[in-house]
Amino acid sequence: MTLVFAIAPLRDFAMTSPQQYWAAGIVCVCVLLLGAALGYAFVERPGIALGQRLVLRRAPVASSPQHGATMERAASAGTGQGS
Repeated sequence: MTLVFAIAPLRDFAMTSPQQYWAAGIVCVCVLLLGAALGYAFVERPGIALGQRLVLRRAPVASSPQHGATMERAASAGTGQGS
């Protein structure tokens, strides 16, 4: 709404009557929702998919026997158990 009121013709339109003020507010909400939906569809979802592909690519490294043994030793050292 601040951007709407920063533009003189839009501010004049919105301040003419309560109905026009609410109409400007509803248009702002619709533009905001449209922008959020487009951002989600074209930025968030591809980014999440990329992150999942990168995690799956690294998964075999994380499950190697040597790494698992190191993790077990670290866990037992943290609890005071082990050798």
